[in-house]
Amino acid sequence: MAKPIRIGIIGAGGIFRSRHFPGLAKIQDTEVVAICNRTKASGRKIAQEFKLDPEIMTDPHALIARKDVDAVMIGTWPYMHMPFVLESLDAGKHTWVQARMAMNLREAKAMYARAEETGLTTQICQPPHCLAGDHYIRHLIANGYVGDITNVVVRSMNGSLLNPKTPLHWRQIGRYSGLNTMVVGMLVEFVHRWCGYTASVTAQAETFTKLRPAGRGKMGEVDRPDTVNILSTLEIGATAVYMF
Repeated sequence: MAKPIRIGIIGAGGIFRSRHFPGLAKIQDTEVVAICNRTKASGRKIAQEFKLDPEIMTDPHALIARKDVDAVMIGTWPYMHMPFVLESLDAGKHTWVQARMAMNLREAKAMYARAEETGLTTQICQPPHCLAGDHYIRHLIANGYVGDITNVVVRSMNGSLLNPKTPLHWRQIGRYSGLNTMVVGMLVEFVHRWCGYTASVTAQAETFTKLRPAGRGKMGEVDRPDTVNILSTLEIGATAVYMF
């Protein structure tokens, strides 16, 4: 039996509950040895929910420094991704980070460069959109099923932000989410996987609902767009249009 990969988790929240802990349970030879959340109560609750017995922590730096952690999974909001990824790699840990990868391109490049320098195993959580059919779609394209690709149209039909009474989400706050906007990056990633990279791009973005309920009777400022239209040219010469 192979030696188990000992995992430490920083930020075990909703996405771990819905996807990652069920996924880890299906992988042999893995062991969650530590969970670090903002409160021990939340870390203990999710550990008990999945019948795990890790050490519950609130200091992410102490988790990264642990000698019994081989790999660190980072599930925080994007504003902490780069600091924790760089610290984890510098500590010699294999590192996984939740999408979205970083606050901006500068941070993403810094994370990529450090990963290349260390030679450690690194991974970004793949977006779930279209993932179930990804291999088959690439197979169809590679075998000429759709012919030469000249136009790509992507429409996001999620209407959750149409209601101005929908509460403010952290993804709509720039200091937490950075330049990430809705699911733009996730769907662009699939276009790149299927059709190649973008050569040029222009976009128009608007924020129509500038204040949303933020709890306790207060309103919070929205500083990320709630609608985006993108026109781009792919390296293969095709036109790609995105509507969010």
